[in-house]
Amino acid sequence: CGKKGCVESYLSARNLSSDLGIQIDEFFKKASEGDAQCVKVLDEYLDNLTTGINNLYVIFDRDIVIGGFVSRYLLEYEDLLINILLIQMEDIFQFQVVHQRERIQEQQ
Repeated sequence: CGKKGCVESYLSARNLSSDLGIQIDEFFKKASEGDAQCVKVLDEYLDNLTTGINNLYVIFDRDIVIGGFVSRYLLEYEDLLINILLIQMEDIFQFQVVHQRERIQEQQ
C-alpha cells in the first residue's frame, strides 16, 4: 500500500533513486564508489530490508527469497546482508532467551 509502516514504503526502488533525483543504476554506481549521500541511503535501505526479512522469518519460520527489481543490484551486498541478518537474529534470540528466563522465574 505504501503507507507508513508498510514494507513497500521503505523498500521500493523509488526510495533509492527518486529522492536523490537520479536513476537507480546511477544510485548503485555512486554507492559503490563511496558517495556519502548514496551510501547513507543504501545503509538505511539495507537495514530496513534485513528487518523486513527477519520479521518474515520469525513469523513464518521459512527461508526467505529476495526478488523484485532491486534484487539484481543487491548481489554485490550479499555478504553484508548476511552479516546484518545474523546480528539481528542474534539480538532476537538473546531477547527470547532473557524473556523465557523471566517467565520461568515468575513461575517458580
